[in-house]
Amino acid sequence: MLQRLLLAAIAALAGLAMTSVPLQAQTLDKIKQRGVLVVGTKADYRPFGFLDPSGKIVGFEPELAADVAKRLGVKLELVPVVASNRIQFLQQGKIDIMIATMSDTPERRKIVDIVDPSYYGSGTNILSPKSAGLKTWEALRGKKVCLIQGAFYNKELQEKYGVDGVAFPGTAEVYTALKNGNCVAFAYDDTAIVGEMQKPEWSAYEMPLDSILFVPWGLAVKQGEKGLIIVHTGAGKGKSTAAFGMVLRCLGHGMRVGVVQFVKGAWGTGERTVLARFPDLVTCRAMGEGFTWDTQDRARDIAAARAAWEVATQMIADPSYRLVLLDELNIVLRYGYLPVAEVMAELKAKPRDLHIVVTGRNAPAELVEAADLVTEMTLVKHPFRAGVKAQPGIEF
Repeated sequence: MLQRLLLAAIAALAGLAMTSVPLQAQTLDKIKQRGVLVVGTKADYRPFGFLDPSGKIVGFEPELAADVAKRLGVKLELVPVVASNRIQFLQQGKIDIMIATMSDTPERRKIVDIVDPSYYGSGTNILSPKSAGLKTWEALRGKKVCLIQGAFYNKELQEKYGVDGVAFPGTAEVYTALKNGNCVAFAYDDTAIVGEMQKPEWSAYEMPLDSILFVPWGLAVKQGEKGLIIVHTGAGKGKSTAAFGMVLRCLGHGMRVGVVQFVKGAWGTGERTVLARFPDLVTCRAMGEGFTWDTQDRARDIAAARAAWEVATQMIADPSYRLVLLDELNIVLRYGYLPVAEVMAELKAKPRDLHIVVTGRNAPAELVEAADLVTEMTLVKHPFRAGVKAQPGIEF
């Protein structure tokens, strides 16, 4: 079993190094500068993490943690965690990684990043006195059952099987309550129950039911900042102007930016002149030709839009970019030069930490629905109406 776990952990480490989960970059730099990897692991879950006679945390998961530290070239510090505090410790920065028998569920993936592939798994069962004679999950309805705070299966046991849950922060408290008869059974991971039953003190107890709710276990890291889909739309002026303001902010933070201009291309603009001074941080491609109001050639416009979109998809897939600006893409979509469904599929599949800004009037409903931030510029007054022509520094 240990060899299988180590092989799975090595695969997980490879994913950790290559995926976009945010243990790379900033966190990895901090770990290496500190020279210590801090890992949260169980100290009450034999054989995965438990205390030996000297008080040292040992077990399969500490060995996995040691392998992680060795591969990073740093020392290892183990921090004991329990189900009720392990995610909080990760989010608060008290630990760098969590390897603590945590089940991989959709709800948990919303609040922490879990590295694929999983390294083990378990189901839910009960530890109960043989004298209780429990043979089915339905037999627990209305009975007091010890639970661990924060366990994912608590809700289903209470709602589906009607157990009267009595939650404790850790297993030490649960085992005392079970022995004292405060609960008829303890619902927990079947792997832990099997390990605990090896002790002579549990000879009068059994794991009598068929396990349910099997889930994989995952190595977890703190969730990083989420890249946003941002839309600037509406009839008012300022959509591209505001977007290029974000581009400048990114440059100030040393972030690499990609810009694709779907309409502009036949004339020079101030923004491109400025951005050209930052070739290491900005790639700016003006791919437009003015479109039908200038060319009156729809086939040519579609070809130009397709060429611009190919450049945009390459930027979106490039992990070196932190923000990609798709200037006037909404106009392309409005005139049907690109399929909305194709564009939306690409945007929804973007790398987790990439920001994408889309500008242009008449943003399609699908884009507005999928976006994290939508701003509609409202036209109140415009100098064009007074006969004032476009001016350098204001319009371009």
